[in-house]
Amino acid sequence: MSKTISDFYEFGRTEFTFVVKDLERLDSAGVNSPLYATGDIDWHLNVCVNSNPKGKFLSAFLFCSPVDVANAWETFGQFRIVLENSDKPKQSIARQMDFSFESEEAENRGWNTFTKMDEVLDESNGFLENGELTFRVIVGVKKVEGFETAKYFNFLEKGEYSDGSISVEGYKFYVNKMIISVHSPVISKLFANTDDINIKDVDRLEFNDFLQFLYGVPVRIEKFNVDMILRLATRFDTYGLKVSCEQYLKYAMNTKIVDPEFAIKLADAHGLKSLLTNTMDTAKTADELKGQFKSYEHLSAETLKEMIKKTLKFV
Repeated sequence: MSKTISDFYEFGRTEFTFVVKDLERLDSAGVNSPLYATGDIDWHLNVCVNSNPKGKFLSAFLFCSPVDVANAWETFGQFRIVLENSDKPKQSIARQMDFSFESEEAENRGWNTFTKMDEVLDESNGFLENGELTFRVIVGVKKVEGFETAKYFNFLEKGEYSDGSISVEGYKFYVNKMIISVHSPVISKLFANTDDINIKDVDRLEFNDFLQFLYGVPVRIEKFNVDMILRLATRFDTYGLKVSCEQYLKYAMNTKIVDPEFAIKLADAHGLKSLLTNTMDTAKTADELKGQFKSYEHLSAETLKEMIKKTLKFV
């Protein structure tokens, strides 16, 4: 078994953190993290407590849930669960598994005895920070059976139509310059007089996901990745992708998937004017407007200007 999870997988990779609070209330049912996705597969972590003759243990289980699948299914890959030690990072507790999740056998995999509760609760050991535990989860999907899900492009291998390359953090992504340039005028200019470019200050995993979107892979925009997508879409001026993010945020606000404050913060940072305008238009009074834009003092001057204009209409 390898000691680390690979960077790229045929059916996607996701990495997330989950903070466990109220440890004194943790029981055998435990607490669940939010959902995170690879293609049409949802993942979540369950952290609970189990006891056996050897004592009380902290348990951790990863759950796999393909979306809208009624038939038998299987997923294959790797996952790694890490209990972070903020004081002594090298003493963080990590467990890794090559997995096969199956609908008819088990939709979860993990460890009943991830670590002893006494070890975790002893503050001198460095796992507790402000009474909370932080788990980091990495999942990579190699293969799926019994359902359809988004298959990622492999940009690390030069394909038949690859006529350019983009180097990010030491990785070379082979791309079709026309496809990329149509979506991003910023990258188009970089490719103007060369077939090989280098882009700095970008995470290689985020850039790989960004390229998947540009190639039309049906990767879901969700709460956990919309900020990242907007950052890259803004930097590389990919208008269509920003519109898709804006549409998602509008839907997520209306269905209460995301808090309005979260959506407004992103809309302000990335110039999503339609979302900001629509939100302002729903306010009937100055107090309602202030209630919608709770952290208005941290918004841009342009958004504050529009808020003042809206407020004056109530006078």
